[in-house]
Amino acid sequence: MLYDLHSILLRCSGNVSNIFTPGERRLIRALFINEPTLNIKNWKFCIQFIVILLFISSANSQSAQVDTNAYNKSLQSIYYKTFNRKLPEPILDSLNLNINQIPSLSKEMKFITKLKHRYKRNNTVKVQNESLERPDELDNGRKVVNSTNTNTGINICEKWGTCSQLCVSLDNSNGSYECGCEKGYQLQQDKFSCVSIDSKPAVLLITSAEGLIRTSLDGDEELLTDHSHHGALDYLYLKDESLMFWSDVYEDKIYSGSFDGSSVKNVKPIVEGNVESVEGIAVDWIRWHIYWVESHYQHIELASFDGSFRTSLMSDLIRPRAIALDPEISFLFWTDWEKEKPRIERSDLSGQNRRVLVDINYIERGGWPNGLTLDRILQVVYWVDGKSGILHAVRYDGNNHRMVYKNELSRHPMSLALFGNYVYWTDKKEHTVTQINRWSRKEMKTLLLKEHSIYDIKVFHSSLQPGMADPCQLGNNGCSHICVLNSGRKPTCVCPYGMLLSSDEKTCKKPAYLLVYFCSESNGTKNIIGIKDLNISSTKWLYPPISLGNNQIIPKSRIAVHPGTDTIFWAEGNSLWKQEFSGKAKKLLQLAQRQILSVTVHSPSQNLYLSSMVDDKDGNVTYYISVCSVEGEFFTDIFFVDHLFLKQILDKDLLPRTLQCDKLEYEINTK
Repeated sequence: MLYDLHSILLRCSGNVSNIFTPGERRLIRALFINEPTLNIKNWKFCIQFIVILLFISSANSQSAQVDTNAYNKSLQSIYYKTFNRKLPEPILDSLNLNINQIPSLSKEMKFITKLKHRYKRNNTVKVQNESLERPDELDNGRKVVNSTNTNTGINICEKWGTCSQLCVSLDNSNGSYECGCEKGYQLQQDKFSCVSIDSKPAVLLITSAEGLIRTSLDGDEELLTDHSHHGALDYLYLKDESLMFWSDVYEDKIYSGSFDGSSVKNVKPIVEGNVESVEGIAVDWIRWHIYWVESHYQHIELASFDGSFRTSLMSDLIRPRAIALDPEISFLFWTDWEKEKPRIERSDLSGQNRRVLVDINYIERGGWPNGLTLDRILQVVYWVDGKSGILHAVRYDGNNHRMVYKNELSRHPMSLALFGNYVYWTDKKEHTVTQINRWSRKEMKTLLLKEHSIYDIKVFHSSLQPGMADPCQLGNNGCSHICVLNSGRKPTCVCPYGMLLSSDEKTCKKPAYLLVYFCSESNGTKNIIGIKDLNISSTKWLYPPISLGNNQIIPKSRIAVHPGTDTIFWAEGNSLWKQEFSGKAKKLLQLAQRQILSVTVHSPSQNLYLSSMVDDKDGNVTYYISVCSVEGEFFTDIFFVDHLFLKQILDKDLLPRTLQCDKLEYEINTK
């Protein structure tokens, strides 16, 4: 009796797959991968196998006469013994059972009973008294805990740190269980730890003020690049030559380079412009996308590995800091330092189904959710608080929060990474890279100490990026541009900048109308132009947001939009700037000794009109109205008022200090 994994998952799609929790699905998947021919050592795995066969058979098997009540009782009994919870009644209805299409289970049930008795006879486990913590010793992978109560009713596998990966609860009455490992890992002699079958040693990739550093887990370091402006970092693991991605905090770019394990080559910028403060990068190694959080523009962006098909997923973040993703179940996680509500959020990889996972205000000694990393096998989010230095963990659904390490890890932990039993973090003030055992909370060790700042950290190893099937790989799911998966692994189409999804939910097209927003902080530290669609209530920008001059207040009268060319004009001091919605900023002209007061566009003539002023050493002010082309050419003063005439009319308030400019919420007809 042999079922391959692909067919199992297909047959268990829809309502049936939702019966199991993520942990149960992982265990079942491991069963089919590791024991595909029913050569199983204990009866618990056999029960798992038969439960799956029951569901498959109920919808797909050849006709056979079976008593429905007996079948349902057997199913309920097996399911309860296996998962310690009742099988939901609606599942029986959702399967549309037909008693003439259910196979006889007598042979399989006899096989289970035989193995069950054999297991009990040969594997009697002695009772021990100990707390419900991670066990330090195991007997052939099996353990009994809290046996003073003959029927605890506790599923020991739900306890923190029972097993490092997979866990099978053998008997809840005495707390016995067995640890196992995900595909691609081997259980170690301690019957707790799992180690990758890829024996190639993992290394740490670190960005610092010196450059990009590679170091072993023992602390032997090597400088890969001497470029000193690296910020956020991630990679795509490939067998021969991997790809590495990092941000440059000064050049306003995201770079990529090939990495053979010892050097970085073929370095090139893939994203240029509007990436002033990239705090974190996360790679989707299945669909070959990169995601990043931008704290200056307060949004999350997505692009292909070559920088094409760039788009914004959401634009209403406050102080985003770190980002991580799990492409297997299509979850995206990020932290936000918002002063009033610091939090960790989660969404699909498309930006949909967004929710607050952890409100840091309700976390003891919480303040600045900083570094973020994932245990994708146990489906746990780890983060470190930059204010208190405490290491935290919570499940993907936001439940079971735990302080992994209650003492201060370091003065200002910055970024976080995980590999095996250990977590690694960088410290912004101490300039260190440190490790600690996340289960025993011991073995703290400083691996690296530098003179200059250390920023991001990633563990480089093949086991951290396992391959898997992807529905988007089949014709891009019909999407004209970008295909991602929502939770539930449902393919969804997304459009790049400048385009919107049409009614067929497959094709991207240029929008008919746009709205232009001006976002400015009262102290002038941030001035941003953003463009959104007129007809959709969306939290994402339709074009990359444009950053105007910082550290100065820019009135809306100094900003103008040219609808016909999708271009923004603005004035900073004595300079006039221009930028297309999806392009780079360009300085059109600079007026000597003048301050530009306002800008407006006359579309029919393709001209710009400016008002400006000159204040000489004696305090005499002259006002000008000037005209030039939209390219900054043919600049001409057409009107001016000197200080003598100004004195005559100033008291009468007859002189307009700025040109007429509508409020900066332009409705642009792009047709």
